[in-house]
Amino acid sequence: MKQKTIQLPCAIKEDDSIVPIEKAKPGEKGYLCPGCRSAVIVRKGEKRRAHFAHKSVTDCQIGYQTALHLLAKEILLREKSFRLPNLSDKYFKVNCFSTFVNDGRKVFLSYPLAIQLDLSEAKVTAEVRLQNRIPDILIECKGCIYAVEIFVTHKVSDDKIADLRKAGISIIEIDLSEKKEMVSESELTTLLCNETDNKKWLYHPRIK
Repeated sequence: MKQKTIQLPCAIKEDDSIVPIEKAKPGEKGYLCPGCRSAVIVRKGEKRRAHFAHKSVTDCQIGYQTALHLLAKEILLREKSFRLPNLSDKYFKVNCFSTFVNDGRKVFLSYPLAIQLDLSEAKVTAEVRLQNRIPDILIECKGCIYAVEIFVTHKVSDDKIADLRKAGISIIEIDLSEKKEMVSESELTTLLCNETDNKKWLYHPRIK
């Protein structure tokens, strides 16, 4: 039986720099699989979706998941906007409401708190140690600190959540575990930065 080709959304170079498939050209050499570090080649064409593929037949089991995780972190580090998930399915009146007047009385209508953060002046870093824990991404914006965890194959451990919670760090999980097939850089950017369906709070001080 012919082995299914593993399609990778990005590759790495010898210096571990990340190259999305959109920025690679056919025939270019020096690309490696982020998982097994064997040689991969650029595949682009009118009838196929652009991707990196292993140059030789391989039983690499972690290439796609590792590539997805690395590319997600790279996108979050460079983008200047990030949409926080809703705090709850319930409605909040704190910092998030519109006021209407009905029969002389004020009526407060509130919405779930899903804020689009402007990161143009924020500090966004990767692999920073906090409380002996290392979040995938740390966002420091307007006096608030958010630890962002990217779930591809392994959920965040309860111990890690507890330690970050003790430090007063709000924790967001982005679930990419269902992305089993090739996803483009632009699709992943939209999912990570502008959507909330795949995000949830693992801890926030307003959530009991």
